[in-house]
Amino acid sequence: MKRLIEEVLVEPQTSQSTITTQIPAAFAKEIVSQGIIDLITFWLNQNPILPPREAYQIFQQSRSLTPQQLTQIIFKEAPQGDRNEKKRFEITSLICAAILGCLLLVFLVMRFEPKIQLLFNEAAERQWIISHFQSSSPIDLISFSLLIILFSVIPGFPASIIGIVAGICFGHWLGFMVNVIGITMGNFIAATFLNTISNHWVKRRPNRLYADLVNMRHPKLGVVIGYSIPFIPSMLVNVAATDLKFSPPQLFSLCLTGSLVVSALYSFSGDALFKGNFRLLALLLVLMAALVTLVRVIHIDRKQAR
Repeated sequence: MKRLIEEVLVEPQTSQSTITTQIPAAFAKEIVSQGIIDLITFWLNQNPILPPREAYQIFQQSRSLTPQQLTQIIFKEAPQGDRNEKKRFEITSLICAAILGCLLLVFLVMRFEPKIQLLFNEAAERQWIISHFQSSSPIDLISFSLLIILFSVIPGFPASIIGIVAGICFGHWLGFMVNVIGITMGNFIAATFLNTISNHWVKRRPNRLYADLVNMRHPKLGVVIGYSIPFIPSMLVNVAATDLKFSPPQLFSLCLTGSLVVSALYSFSGDALFKGNFRLLALLLVLMAALVTLVRVIHIDRKQAR
């Protein structure tokens, strides 16, 4: 049967289009012929067996769909009970995360209240105030990291503002460390365990950036760029990363790599704002705006994948 299929594949077609690809013809033939054989085997083992015409129509339609589109069909056909159970779990988790985040925020405000009062002490030297304010304890660093994780997990929560505040409270390097830990873990958890609700929000209407990310020639590069640009919602990038089916180690490395840039921008901006270094702050704002041009790289890479 396989030999017959391969003979049909090499027959001249009535309409041919020039396709630029690096896939050898032998590999292409194997992929197509084996796919047809698997489909025929699956069809003949169904009970009841579909009529040949219906089976052929399904085959024809499947040839024009991308793997991502086929995955969406599988998701839609998943048992409704399982999806509702997962959705309830995610809603409960997000509510608990929001409550815990608010309590943690109140706790940190109480911890930093004495330092905040120092800012209004006109008798103290400015340099001493800055040094004392940005002195930190392990519990402050851990609490702030956990707060950024929670705010990164919950869609719509201002994790970027907390990231900038981390630079104000700890200085640029410690703030950078806190941001990297919080943003990396938050995005990884959201993309791995809490993606049903985000998936619904992102896909309820067409989104060009999401479509570009999942159809890029180099999808890992696209995900890293998405996580690196402050103006791109992390929720959108998380959904794209989930649909691209990265392994957990790959996804974690992408979250970490992307968080390095945005963490540095947040922490150095907060520190510059607190110390009144407006020249550096202006430079960082220009750099943030320049990073938006990297979205163009995503669009170009997708065109090359066609």
